[in-house]
Amino acid sequence: NRHTPGLRLARGADPPGLNADNRSRPADLVRLVKAAYEHDVIRDYSVSTGASVQIGRRLVQYGTTNGLTHSADWNIELQKTGFISAAGRCLVMSAVVEGQRVVMVLLDSVGKYSRIGDAQRIKQWLMTRSAQKPAASTSKTKSAESDF
Repeated sequence: NRHTPGLRLARGADPPGLNADNRSRPADLVRLVKAAYEHDVIRDYSVSTGASVQIGRRLVQYGTTNGLTHSADWNIELQKTGFISAAGRCLVMSAVVEGQRVVMVLLDSVGKYSRIGDAQRIKQWLMTRSAQKPAASTSKTKSAESDF
C-alpha cells in the first residue's frame, strides 16, 4: 500500500470501513494497531466507555461494543470493534496480559459476543502458559512475544 508503509494487501475503499471492498490481512491489522498505539488520542478514545458529542441541536451518545473495556480484569490499551456483513464481527486490541503487551486480531466471529469470549479464552491461555514458563534466565535473547 503506497499510503501506509508495511501494509502489503490492505486496501481501504472508504474511511469508516463499512464498504465490503475493504481488505486487510491479520498481519496488516497488527501493524495498524501498533501505529495507532503511538497516538494518545486514539488510545484514549478507543478504550473510553462512551462519549457525548453535540451535533447541531442534538446530543449524540456513543458507546463501545467491547464490554471488556469496562472489566477490571483487563488492561486494554487500545481497541476497535467492527461489523459488516462481508467481514462479520471483528475485534482488534492491544492489551497487557501477565506483564506482556499482546495484540489480538479476531475476525469473522460467529455470534454477537463470541469475539469477547474468544479474547477471554486467549487471555486465559496466555496466563496459563505464563504460569508454566520456567524461571527467567539471564540470557539476553529477546523473545518474539515481547516485541511490540
